[in-house]
Formats: sequence, structure tokens, C-alpha cells
Amino acid sequence: MKMKLPMKFRILQLICEKSIQLKIINTCEIINLINLEYGNEKQCCPKTIKKHILALKCVGLIKETNIYENKNQLISEYKSTREGFNRMKFIPNTAESYKEWLPFKGQASALLNHSN
Repeated sequence: MKMKLPMKFRILQLICEKSIQLKIINTCEIINLINLEYGNEKQCCPKTIKKHILALKCVGLIKETNIYENKNQLISEYKSTREGFNRMKFIPNTAESYKEWLPFKGQASALLNHSN
């Protein structure tokens, strides 16, 4: 059986993958994707996922790019920061293929510098 990443790291990985594709990901998409992978685990609930997202934001690995209201719920959109991309080399599933992330590092830096 293949080991899963800790949920918080998987959330960071999802956000970085979208950022590399020059896309953003919102809270609902993150919750849906995490439920697909971790749905049978007790910790897999929207409240816990939102706490992990907030923790990643607080330490500067992701940043909130937009907030909007949908059906009386606030939905946030996220993208990775430079430090978030740098941390990808420490995530086991990504570290093995970190060379694949290196070409995106320059692209990510340009994207981050342009948006600041």
C-alpha cells in the first residue's frame, strides 16, 4: 500500500501544482480533491482542511488571491508563494521528481515578481 502525504503537505502540493499551471484553486476545489484521497480518514472534514489552509497561509507558503461569496459562503482562492515552491523539494512524492519542478522555479519566480 502506498503511503499518503500528510494532509497539510498534500494541500500545499495541490496549490503549487495549480500555480505552476498558472491557475488558482479555491477552497471548495481543495476540499473536494482532498476528500477523494483522504475521505475515509477521520480528519478529513471541511473544518480541518480549512485549518490546514489557514496554517499554510499564516506561515507564508500560500497566499490568498481573491475572496468571493457563493451561496452565503465566503470562498477564497489561493496560489503558491516563492517559499511554497521552495518547500516542494522536501515533500517525499515531489522530492523524487524535484528535477521536474526546477524548470518551473524560474517561471514561478517571474510570476510571483510580476504579481507583487
